[in-house]
Amino acid sequence: MTAWMDNIGTASFRRVRTVVANQSPFNGKVYRSGFDDARWQFRFDYQLMHRAEAAPLLALIAAQEEGTGSFEVYDPDFGIPQSGYTAGGATIRGPGQTGKVLNTHRWAINSSIAKAGDRIFIQSVVGYQMFVLTADVNSDVDGRATINIDTPYRGSPPDEGNLGLVPALVSVFRLTCRLVEYDVQSQPGGLFQISVTGEEIL
Repeated sequence: MTAWMDNIGTASFRRVRTVVANQSPFNGKVYRSGFDDARWQFRFDYQLMHRAEAAPLLALIAAQEEGTGSFEVYDPDFGIPQSGYTAGGATIRGPGQTGKVLNTHRWAINSSIAKAGDRIFIQSVVGYQMFVLTADVNSDVDGRATINIDTPYRGSPPDEGNLGLVPALVSVFRLTCRLVEYDVQSQPGGLFQISVTGEEIL
């Protein structure tokens, strides 16, 4: 992993979605409509670092200031799933799937894969999309399992696209420099206090 994931003190992730509210001039009621743009935002507050420790992270921030591309991070508070399952190799079963329920296979047979509230990473054209599982995942005698996720997959996952439950094993999802803010404060003794926020690319 890159310096984005080193020396993190606290991390927070949240889903955001654009919702528009309009009041009817006829009956006074407020109508709300949402866009299909649910995305992750994050904030990392790093531990105090000496200049040599902070330098790689400051260089990455500078590169984002130049608009030279996106970067990859994951939520460090969600590692091994609650079930303890760490085996890899699972993939999407079947092309053209959409929505919040996806068919998968190649899990260990008859296994408790994950619990509601765990994170799952699903391959996409820009890396991996990260989701929260809304129901437990259990595989059948053929190693197949249906997964329920919190928001619809954007587009359609590739047939046999990779799945993963452990970020360190399955790569990460991609975030953009479209919204990157940071705060760097110098502390006595040559220490740096750095905070970074970012938003997932859609």
